[in-house]
Amino acid sequence: MPGSALSPQSSSAEIILEIVRGVRPPEDLRLAGIEVRQSKTEPGQTVYEIANPHEVVAVASAVDVALGLLRYVDDRAALQQWASMLEAGSSFLDLNLEDHPLGESLLDALLRASFGEPLPEAIVNDARDLVARWSN
Repeated sequence: MPGSALSPQSSSAEIILEIVRGVRPPEDLRLAGIEVRQSKTEPGQTVYEIANPHEVVAVASAVDVALGLLRYVDDRAALQQWASMLEAGSSFLDLNLEDHPLGESLLDALLRASFGEPLPEAIVNDARDLVARWSN
């Protein structure tokens, strides 16, 4: 459709949301104009230095986070990398979870996953239920 092309800001925001949903790997942040440098501080912990020169910010919903969580739940290393990136992403990501009934649980799951901790089965089941309700 003519005139429906995404602006550079909105296409970059969509790339970020695809990363949150687990559709794209965290490395694709560079395609949104965001530079990420990682350094290991101790075993299992990574520090991220993030440059967002275009000040792109995406707003992620509970469903977005639940989709990503379910995408990575069976690969603890990938889950940890994804969750760590989301936790460090305050310059490019607004996690709009505070008003959602599962918001607190999803934030807790991100924190646990970013430290490599196993996720409680209850939150994984809640995420599955949320995604199922959303997709119907």
